[in-house]
Amino acid sequence: MDSTQIIKLTNELTKLHVALDQIEKERDFYFERLRKVEELVMERSDEIGGDDPFIKQLQDVMYSPEVSYLGKKDFYCEMIK
Repeated sequence: MDSTQIIKLTNELTKLHVALDQIEKERDFYFERLRKVEELVMERSDEIGGDDPFIKQLQDVMYSPEVSYLGKKDFYCEMIK
């Protein structure tokens, strides 16, 4: 491997590290937002006893084991009804 290849690979690695840092910051940002939403949902659920269908839908989305992209449209349609 010559020095040109090493420099190219080093630059590519640096770009990948920068991209990874940005992705991790974005992940942390959205995780924090989701955590705040979760706290609000829990507070509201405690206030009304967990009988609100909208709160139940939010909890189902937040605690589902995996995201179903096929069901995503149905959830949003239900929310705006």
